This record gives sequence, structure tokens and C-alpha cells, in this order.
Amino acid sequence: MNETEPGAPEPTACERCGDFAELVDYDGHQICEGCIGRLSEIERTPLTLGNVLAGSLWVLARVGLPAALIVALADLPMALIEVLVPDLPAILSTAYGATVSVVAQGVVLYLAHRAIRGERLDVGAAVRQAGDSVFNLVGSNFLASLQVFLYALLLVVPGIVRGLSLTLALPIAVNEDQAPMDALNASAARMKGHRLTAFFAYLAWGSVWMVAFAAYIAFTIALDTPGALPMSESLAMVVLVISGVLMPVLMIPVVCTTAVLYAKTLRYRAA
Repeated sequence: MNETEPGAPEPTACERCGDFAELVDYDGHQICEGCIGRLSEIERTPLTLGNVLAGSLWVLARVGLPAALIVALADLPMALIEVLVPDLPAILSTAYGATVSVVAQGVVLYLAHRAIRGERLDVGAAVRQAGDSVFNLVGSNFLASLQVFLYALLLVVPGIVRGLSLTLALPIAVNEDQAPMDALNASAARMKGHRLTAFFAYLAWGSVWMVAFAAYIAFTIALDTPGALPMSESLAMVVLVISGVLMPVLMIPVVCTTAVLYAKTLRYRAA
């Protein structure tokens, strides 16, 4: 039997896989050589703006199509309802976005993380994982939105800073099965020192979405102006439905950026 001698230091487990193998110091973390070899390029490279943007493009190329289908199917019912029921209370669409759309985002985040780790993309497994994490996803999104709103009441900048601090709440909720408050606290801790990089990364992708959103608003205003658009009412409704579905689809690059940030801040943890 190999027993630890009295007074000898306790054996240390690898921070990534938990095995008691021979460890090496890697950027201040004790992990085994096997785990170093299994780190993906995204996990291995520093969290810089260039690496985050390059990583999000890499993830988008691999999960973009299934992610677009998932998000489109999730948001299609509400897009149809909003067109067919113009006087629909805003609270209903908000509630839909805070539940169904958030769960769909959780599916995409799970797929993106599997892609980053070099695992096979399994949409069914991603849907089941997000379904099992509904409470964590919806609760984390609600509490994060509430905190950002309260911080924004002070000034816009504190609201932005708080939003960046909580940007990892959803991937933590779906990938680590953490309760809402635990996910928020973990996100705030992991994003320390990375918020400025995340801000510029989100700004790059968010600007594309803002242009599309401005075009969508201009189109809806033009529809209310007689003679502004030379198209039939039925065609205009079809365009509105398609536009309503495309808006969340265009946010997928932002979700991929969140997945990259999550992977880079999680790269030495067992997951």
C-alpha cells in the first residue's frame, strides 16, 4: 500500500480533470500534461480582443447553421403572433423572450462549448441540457436583467459594467448546472479584468445587429405610412415575420462571443 507518510504534503489533483497525476505549472495553475495536450486553441490562447473575435468566428463557422435553425424555430411563434395580433401587450412578448428565447440561447451556448472542446455536436443533447436547466437559465437571466436595470438607474456606465460582469451567467447556468445567484456571482468573479475586452468584442458584433435593428424599425415605420412601400399587405406581413425571426438570429455571433469568453475563463477548471 502506498500511504502518505506523516507530515508529507497532501497530493494535489489536476485542476482540470481532478486526477492525481504528475502536474506542471501552466500559467499559475497546476494541471497534468494530458490536460495541457487536450486544451483547444481557444482555451489555450490569452483572453485578448483579437483572440476573442477570432474565436467567435471559429465557433460561428461550426455551430452557426444549427444555432440559426434553433433560434429561428424558437422565435417564429412570437414573430407570427406579433404580426397577426398588432395590439399584443408588450409584456407577453417580453415574457416570451425571457423564457423561450433564453432557453434557446442556452441550447446554442451548450453547443458552442462542446464545439470549443472538440466534442461532437449533438443538438438533442443540447436541447435536453437546456431543458434540464430551465430554472437556472430563466432565473439567471431575470436576476441579471434586474441587476443591470438597477445599476443603470444610477448612471448608464454602471449598468454597462454590471452587464459585462454578468455576461457569463447563462453559460455557467447551462454548462455547470449552477443556481441563478451562484451563476451571477461566478460570472462576476471570472470577468474581473476582462470587461473592457468583452465590451469591445460585443461592440464589434453588436454594431452589426444595431444596423439591422435600425433597418427593421425603419421598415415598420414605413409600413404605417400610406404609399411609402410599394407592396401588398400580405407581402408586408411576410417580410415582418421574416424580419422578426432574423433579428434574434443576427445575435448568434454575440452568443458565440459569450461562449468564447466562458471557455477562456474556464480553461483550467474541471467541466
